[in-house]
Amino acid sequence: MDRLGSGRRPLSQYLLANAFEQLSAEMQGVLLALGNASQLSGDLANALTGHRDGQELLERPKSMQLFLLPLGRERQWYCLHHLFAEFLRGRLKTSDPECFKQLHFNASLEFTHHNG
Repeated sequence: MDRLGSGRRPLSQYLLANAFEQLSAEMQGVLLALGNASQLSGDLANALTGHRDGQELLERPKSMQLFLLPLGRERQWYCLHHLFAEFLRGRLKTSDPECFKQLHFNASLEFTHHNG
């Protein structure tokens, strides 16, 4: 692991990696899947994660409050903090490029379904 002052990795990446690694393996997997969408709804969260409780997942305040931001008062749409979303996409693209591509495909299908 890079030391904080080594200069190999920006401070933001170091902090994001440390925050990410403190989460449960299940939450890491959920966030890696959600990181592929610029905006999230309950239905899109379900499509990306395979869960059936996408809206509830997005509303969990304690586990993701630092990273997930509601868009509007209705709390139907959310977005991940842009630095964290960038971190998640990079991590998934490096660790599992096929999953990265599949998640993008799933997100596009869900978007088309809701806006078509």
